[in-house]
Amino acid sequence: HRESGKRMDTLLAIFAGIAAIIGAGLLWWRWSVGRELGAMAATHPSGAGGIAQLPPGSPAAVSGTLRVRTPLTAEFSGEPCAYFKAEIEREEVYYERDSQGREERRTRTTTVYSNMKYGQCLVEDATGKVGIDFEGANVEAVQTVKEPTSAPNSGGSAMIAGVLSALANSNSSYRRKESVLGPDIPVFVLGEVREGGLIGKPGSTVFQMNGQP
Repeated sequence: HRESGKRMDTLLAIFAGIAAIIGAGLLWWRWSVGRELGAMAATHPSGAGGIAQLPPGSPAAVSGTLRVRTPLTAEFSGEPCAYFKAEIEREEVYYERDSQGREERRTRTTTVYSNMKYGQCLVEDATGKVGIDFEGANVEAVQTVKEPTSAPNSGGSAMIAGVLSALANSNSSYRRKESVLGPDIPVFVLGEVREGGLIGKPGSTVFQMNGQP
């Protein structure tokens, strides 16, 4: 009975430890989400037309329609867009020896190609217009491509084919990914006022809204 009681105490201690870890994780998640919501609540939408009157460094938020002077062509999908990010990831199989000298199969994923471009963009609402500085922003774009690809036939540019040819080996597989923001879509932009009256980093976020602003 004593042995059984000790095992029960050990199990209870393990469960208590797991519960403590889960509780700490939930508290961190609530703190993180609360901080983001607090920042957004403290940054009231200013209206695009009033952003230029705010001093540089002021927090600002605006919702409206994304405009681009000259639409770009997304690299993989060929779609017209205001912003795109195209990447190729490599998943490589390799083997490591454990402490007993046995080989263990592992995989690692690396980005072997990345290309991000954006045009001259602004957000327009009923109050006016304001330019967006995408450099360094966190852009929540719409994924248009996520598919396997092979080397050297990547379906992209000659430069991509060259990169994949140089990296190709029998233990690797490749995947193309692309995300875009199309022209004339509703967006929400959160950031700070930059020199010249633009909205940009640090901490700027641009994402497409599901509904009309």
